[in-house]
Amino acid sequence: MNLSTRRVLLTIFTLIFLVAAPTILLYSSGYRFDIASFSFKETGTLVLRSLPKDSIIEIDGKIHKEKTPSVISRLIPGTHTVKISTQEYIPWEKTIFIGARMTTFAENIQLFPSIVQEQTIASSDEELFISPHSLLAAKITSVKNTQQLFLIDLSDKDKPQTHEEPFLILPEKEKIENLTWSNNDKKILLHTSTSVYVLTPERNNEKISLLQKFKFIADRYEWHPTDDNIILAADKNTLWKLNIVLEEKEEIISDAIFQKNLSIRGNDLFIPVLVSEFLKQYPPKKIVPAADPEGWYLVRFNLKNIDEEPEVIRDLPVFTATSELHVTKTYVSVYIPQQKRWYLMLREEPKTDEPSDSVFVFQADNIQLLTWNGDFTKAVYLSNNNLWFADLGFDTFVPPVTLIKADSKATSLRWMPGDWHILVTTPYAIDVVEADLHTEPLSHRIIERGKKITPLEPLTNGSFLYVTVQDGGHPGAVRFSIFEEE
Repeated sequence: MNLSTRRVLLTIFTLIFLVAAPTILLYSSGYRFDIASFSFKETGTLVLRSLPKDSIIEIDGKIHKEKTPSVISRLIPGTHTVKISTQEYIPWEKTIFIGARMTTFAENIQLFPSIVQEQTIASSDEELFISPHSLLAAKITSVKNTQQLFLIDLSDKDKPQTHEEPFLILPEKEKIENLTWSNNDKKILLHTSTSVYVLTPERNNEKISLLQKFKFIADRYEWHPTDDNIILAADKNTLWKLNIVLEEKEEIISDAIFQKNLSIRGNDLFIPVLVSEFLKQYPPKKIVPAADPEGWYLVRFNLKNIDEEPEVIRDLPVFTATSELHVTKTYVSVYIPQQKRWYLMLREEPKTDEPSDSVFVFQADNIQLLTWNGDFTKAVYLSNNNLWFADLGFDTFVPPVTLIKADSKATSLRWMPGDWHILVTTPYAIDVVEADLHTEPLSHRIIERGKKITPLEPLTNGSFLYVTVQDGGHPGAVRFSIFEEE
């Protein structure tokens, strides 16, 4: 090899080194060459998790080597089309912005089946009451003038199993007026036209008559949220705490006109009471001043110790007898359906001499529907054809944000387990809407029928939707399989 050739080769290798070395350093530092701008750019990262897992990932039309869950690094900043798919499910696809030196999360992706399997639970002339965790259901059938109660095991994912023998047969002409399950799915509170019973299926169909034990029938009964031996009974102007095991009846409050919309958190019972009537029973000590003497107080009772004097939490300047009350860790929510208004107040009233209407944290008008998640940290509501999302789990109030445009004919809103999806029921369909604020929310139609759909309570346990339908081969209560647990 002569000297001239060596010089040429040295020049070529030097140029390659001068180009390759910075390129390698830039690539190792997280940069990538962007053909569109013909320059190197700092990259970003995308975190993807989906149900079901092991779903195929496509980014800008190219299949990624890994399946979900996956952390995809070194993406060029800007918008990318991301698609998650698997067989027999509706693909998830949206445009996601990736920022330089930033990590974008899309961790709550749920795919829904393209063909929803349907299972009949009860006929159209039978009533169905599903337990809170959708493990069991009580079915009421009528034979001539006699009502019978059957239990249905819903834990079988392939087919609901109805017990062959009736759990309870009522005397002739006695009718069931209301049925509620305890929150742990173990007991049933059955209110009939002549009596009230507590039924325990797992104890050889044990039946306890509250009329025989406590010698009265209340207007309304409500289970304690964590103790299925405790029932709250509202009778005219008196509220009672009933212990069905110890057969104890304790008066909580009487001689007061209180709203029977109770809010219970743990052993704290919150009741709105008229100020004038409450002060007759509990003379003022350190009572919170009310803007209106004929207005309402929010009062807390200790369910562990009823003898403990109740605590006035704050006044309720906008409360009415038809309001819906919820008390969260931080806020007091008052929703007035007739006025289509929703008010949020701090649970602990600020120390201020200003008029009480100035202490509202938030208020909204034209509220068509409003629902909370299980622990009352998130709320969604329909207003002016928009679905709004409020995350109230923070110490500082964060204003609600719009999720999507929604059908003004919606009849119900329900959270799915996990609190990342909302079910929107219209007269003939059910849509699922994402509540993920990291990316633009998507909406999918998962059920559509030719006749009216009526949601049951609870509407879903995450695996099935429970509704009544009026069309198809078997009108009545059905469940639709929307997700198969892995």
